[in-house]
Amino acid sequence: MGPVVVDIETVGRFDCLSSSVQEYLIERELKRLESNGENGDAQANVIESLPLNPAAGTIAAIGLWLINEERGLVLINNEEAEDAYPTGHAQPDAQTVVYYGSEMQILKVFWAKLLEKAGPGGRYAAYPVVTFNGRHFDGPFLMLRSAVYGIKPARNLVGYRYNLNDNCDLLEVLTLMGVLSWQHRYSLDFWCSQFGIESPKKDMDGSQVGEVWRSGDFDRLVNYSLSDIKATAELYLAAQPLIEVLQES
Repeated sequence: MGPVVVDIETVGRFDCLSSSVQEYLIERELKRLESNGENGDAQANVIESLPLNPAAGTIAAIGLWLINEERGLVLINNEEAEDAYPTGHAQPDAQTVVYYGSEMQILKVFWAKLLEKAGPGGRYAAYPVVTFNGRHFDGPFLMLRSAVYGIKPARNLVGYRYNLNDNCDLLEVLTLMGVLSWQHRYSLDFWCSQFGIESPKKDMDGSQVGEVWRSGDFDRLVNYSLSDIKATAELYLAAQPLIEVLQES
């Protein structure tokens, strides 16, 4: 057991939403545009925002990296290419296991593995869940998508902000727990560069996830997920002196 890095990749599936939900989201966006005196295509804006919407987006991949063991698990939503990638496990190399399944299935596997590898969370958590912007993105997404399927999360991923033994969000750490303003909330790629860590965005970035997932190029998605979680793990280790000071205070 030990600290576990968690990172998700998300997509929007507007056509999979009910017509009433589509209309509701478009109406909300129209009102926002009108109130701000903006021109724009409300439907296009909604579609573009779905990958960032934990209430209506879809999880395409979940990456977990076991820092102490230097091994990874990537869970891939195979709903767009189940024939080519049937539900089940694969092991592309000695360090990596990949599981293909529906969004509901990968969420079930995620919570089971997180509990197995990091243990229970809370005030007396033995090992942290390590993320980059996880308190505001990955955590809410994982918990809300699980709730939709009636799955109980094994840990609270949006718990007490200052308990880094439970949830260690490196974006929080690198803004000194919110002391630095939004102007200094830099990307994972930026911080990797600052700490001398290889960029995880060499092959692709988050804006390409939807296209890659829909094309069924899951091998590329697996590699992208692995590069993100490995880089986050390296950043966690590099930031240990700062993390230790913040934990003491």
